Amino acid sequence: MFTTVRPATIISPEDKLDKILKMMKTETHTFVVANKGSYLGILTDRNLRSMQGEPNSKVANLIQKTPVIRPEMSLEDVSECFLQGYRELPVCEDGKILGTMRHIDVLKYLLDEGRIPTARASDIMSSPVVTIEEDRSISQAAALMRQNNLHHLVIVDDAGKMVGVISTADIVPLLERDKDRLPFVREKAGVSEIPLKGFVVPEVYTVGPGTSLSEVANEMIEKDTSLLVVYDEKEDRPIGMVHVFGLIRSSLPTTEPRFDIVGLDPVDKEFREDIRREGVKTLQRIEQIFPVEAGRLTIKKQRKTGNRARYTMKFQIVGKTRMTVDASSWDLFKTLHYVLKEVTRIAKQEKAKIKGKRDGYGKRRSLSFRMKEGEFSPGGKPLKD
Repeated sequence: MFTTVRPATIISPEDKLDKILKMMKTETHTFVVANKGSYLGILTDRNLRSMQGEPNSKVANLIQKTPVIRPEMSLEDVSECFLQGYRELPVCEDGKILGTMRHIDVLKYLLDEGRIPTARASDIMSSPVVTIEEDRSISQAAALMRQNNLHHLVIVDDAGKMVGVISTADIVPLLERDKDRLPFVREKAGVSEIPLKGFVVPEVYTVGPGTSLSEVANEMIEKDTSLLVVYDEKEDRPIGMVHVFGLIRSSLPTTEPRFDIVGLDPVDKEFREDIRREGVKTLQRIEQIFPVEAGRLTIKKQRKTGNRARYTMKFQIVGKTRMTVDASSWDLFKTLHYVLKEVTRIAKQEKAKIKGKRDGYGKRRSLSFRMKEGEFSPGGKPLKD
């Protein structure tokens, strides 16, 4: 089905990180890791940005396992794979790596099949635009991206006029050290004095707020870019951004249940999308067991000693059966996985009860459970109707 397959840059798990960093500057930002032709994962500038590794680290210790695109998959399934946040994914068939596919390729298929909705750029753009002055440094730009969980910033001059756009893909290669320290950190010496003004940024592509999404898609494909700045000519300023992921998402049926995140510490804001994605997936699995109206995750972070913090989470599900699960630990995602795993287990348990004992289960029920460090024990207060 999918004929747009790009050549893959394949590396070995035994390759050293310093070699990959040099290749990343001139060749590609996505590498497919394989051992004797067998796919192991990918290595990208983005997952390197969030990992720690010495220049002589082996690729095997840094790879990221990702979904694999197969020729028989539907366009919806392929789109969902990319909406997990991937820019490029491997295409495999019968264990053989055929190449890679990029998010822009998916956009072309959606356009060819007439699936782009009849809406305008302003309908799906992210707003407001986060800007940074051109006299700021590379490290300051990296810090601002981290604080706002962004991959792009608009660069402006002293008068506030847009002069460029910078992305994590532009910044990451500059954040390496030649010495035997971390190749990627968010703020460090060596880049603190490099001003954005002297940094060559890619050409900025813009569209008007009234541009149709089909025209937006064509523009992205023609320019081979994943981002367009929505520029208001009347106000003479950027008012938003349209990313390829937002365009792909708008082209798919909306079946995602509502999931709210409350209380996330600003320091952990960069993980919001990962948390949201896992929470929605859990709700979708539970929807297959019984109807779900919405989910709500409340996060509390309490600092104890030094940089350590204890996370407490409460996951509430509202539907025919209402559920509350509590968990706490010293790790954000460990706590999240405790909660999501337990609420799924309880939902399956309830399904078995309902199946074996129909009487008395017609009314809405409230269930509540609490865990500590992953150990399950009944407790907590049930939700009120």
